[in-house]
Amino acid sequence: MLEIAAVVAAALAPVGVRPVIVGGLAVAYWTAGTYVTSDIDVVMPHLAEVDEHLAALGFEPEGRFWGAAGEGA
Repeated sequence: MLEIAAVVAAALAPVGVRPVIVGGLAVAYWTAGTYVTSDIDVVMPHLAEVDEHLAALGFEPEGRFWGAAGEGA
């Protein structure tokens, strides 16, 4: 999941957006996997460019959430 977050961060770098991982994935990282999560929570600005880049990566919006195409959020 950290690799997915890294891909998203790299895709958003050209528009000056750096997503910050929060929530369960941050806890999982800092507890060396003691905690397990099934999603990636990030804080970042809501800009049209962000939406365009996430869509280009294959993510689809569902309300304020983005998920893998066909999986729902």
